[in-house]
Amino acid sequence: RIESGRRDYVNTILAHLNEGVAAVDAEGRIQTYNPAMERFLGTPPAAALGRKLQTLAPALSLDGVMHSGSKELEAIHKLGDKMVVVNRIPIITEAGTAGAVLTLQDANAIHRVDRNLRSRSRARPAGVRYSLDDLAGASPAMHHLRELARRYAAVDSTVLVGGESGTGKEVLAQGMHDASPRRVFPFVAVNCAAFPETLLESELFGYEEGAFTGARRGGKAGLFESAHNGTLFLDEVGDMPPALQTRLLRVLQEKQVLPIGGLDAVPVNVRVIAATHRNLGELVRQGSFRQDLYYRLNILRIEMPPLRERAGDLPELAELLYRRAQERLGQPAPLPLPQAVRARLSGYAWPGNIRELENVTERIAVLVAGRRLAPADLLDELQAAAPELFGSQPQGDAAPAAGAAWSAAGSGDGDATGAGSLAGVARASQAEHIRRVLAECGGNRAAACHQLGISPTTLWRRLKEAV
Repeated sequence: RIESGRRDYVNTILAHLNEGVAAVDAEGRIQTYNPAMERFLGTPPAAALGRKLQTLAPALSLDGVMHSGSKELEAIHKLGDKMVVVNRIPIITEAGTAGAVLTLQDANAIHRVDRNLRSRSRARPAGVRYSLDDLAGASPAMHHLRELARRYAAVDSTVLVGGESGTGKEVLAQGMHDASPRRVFPFVAVNCAAFPETLLESELFGYEEGAFTGARRGGKAGLFESAHNGTLFLDEVGDMPPALQTRLLRVLQEKQVLPIGGLDAVPVNVRVIAATHRNLGELVRQGSFRQDLYYRLNILRIEMPPLRERAGDLPELAELLYRRAQERLGQPAPLPLPQAVRARLSGYAWPGNIRELENVTERIAVLVAGRRLAPADLLDELQAAAPELFGSQPQGDAAPAAGAAWSAAGSGDGDATGAGSLAGVARASQAEHIRRVLAECGGNRAAACHQLGISPTTLWRRLKEAV
């Protein structure tokens, strides 16, 4: 009775396995045969038990391992229309070989688990850093953009983001992911213009082991798989090579990705946000971008306005970016932008948009950090560091709009340089003082600049003005 109970217990375990299991005695007759093996071979247990395995499935015979006494593991066989992983294990007792065990596993199931493991072990990109609230600006254009982005974030439709370089398209994409039901899953970004065609293909779709020379052992999961259940951001999609456009279209249509060198497509659940600074409609007319892919991407459309078209947001953006730059430099108490540079920022067209504004405000923060500069000295140094601000004229209403907004904000840090200010009245005495210090330093301009706390450019300009 105890032995019967143990046998029933073992049979219950075998019945719950997805792995096919069959055991034979020393004569090769089947003694154990679980339901999973029935699904693989198509023979019910009543017809299989007591029968020689070799007559039931000759390719799966266990006679070889029973004679050799050695295991045969992870052999690949085609069984009907399925690929299976076969393990053959002899049962050795003190009396000799008592039989053998055969196990079958669905190769596709192992493949799916393997890809899932590789995808999970893959180094994850950093989580999203931005929300939709990080799209700063109180202009009507930005209010509308944030409202539209929140509406789009709630659905899974593909989004096409247009706009010039530097307008913040990835910030928008991250914000939409953060506001979506997919926020707990990965956000993966790739710049389609940053890779050669063959490398971009392997990055997006992944590859199998041995797919090409140099392919990594075990293959590699692509970005579509890495973004499973999350969001994939395709930046500069307008620069994607035509051959890859075809593959991308198929993934968007079929919701499956076929790795390079692979035979079986892998299902993926990914929300795609694509962005470009180019006119895709024009590229379609030129024949360099697939029309069907354009329609597939252009389901939901959103445009990032250039900075020059929302000049009223410039003061808020400039102050925000300047404060962040100071924080990165370790300033304990960030200060507002110096009054002397605001007119220069307001009068510039900003062709590089927010990215360029961020770079310029960081330059200003570096120039000012730990120093007390007179407005004229600051402008001299700024002209050397950011000459583009001094070579442009106000663009239409951009400068008045930004200037009015700054005036309304009125941070008043007390460094104005009007005609009646002390700096303006004391030019002559300053020049005299400079000449005196220069004489004391024996004409050494570097030493004089150090003593006066001014730059060589300022020294040269002041001496020239005094002539």
